[in-house]
Amino acid sequence: MSSPSACDGHRRSPRGAHRQLRTARLRPGPDRDLNRGSSAVLKNDATFTVRRGLSDSSCYPFESVNYPGRFLRHAGGRIRLAVDEGSALFTADATFCVRPGLGGTGVSLEPINQPGSFVRHVESQVSIAAGAGNGGNRPHTLSADSVGNLAAPWAP
Repeated sequence: MSSPSACDGHRRSPRGAHRQLRTARLRPGPDRDLNRGSSAVLKNDATFTVRRGLSDSSCYPFESVNYPGRFLRHAGGRIRLAVDEGSALFTADATFCVRPGLGGTGVSLEPINQPGSFVRHVESQVSIAAGAGNGGNRPHTLSADSVGNLAAPWAP
């Protein structure tokens, strides 16, 4: 899915180039891969409801299926689940724009209030980065780690 506009209110499962984004990866604990035989809890963990943008109608928040009322939000460089407390900062932190994939395929998610930064998935951690730096924050590393797709949901 290149743009979720037709999917407002529909469920999607964000998948990175290497791994599935799940709410379990947003908190400490064992990391398990997902497959067709996985439990309903794990499948729900990997499924989010796409909502109309909180701070921009052309971009989207992602509400957890397992934790209704909790949204993906970036804070302190990390992606986490958070309850909408109604602040302007929350609406900006929880709104992501779907962009063409940085590596030339798929899509990348850009926080509306952090232009040039993208959601990335590295070693079971989900964060945002701009690809301007050393080590794992180099541009070519960011391109590989921030590309994925908003696939059909694991949970109906």
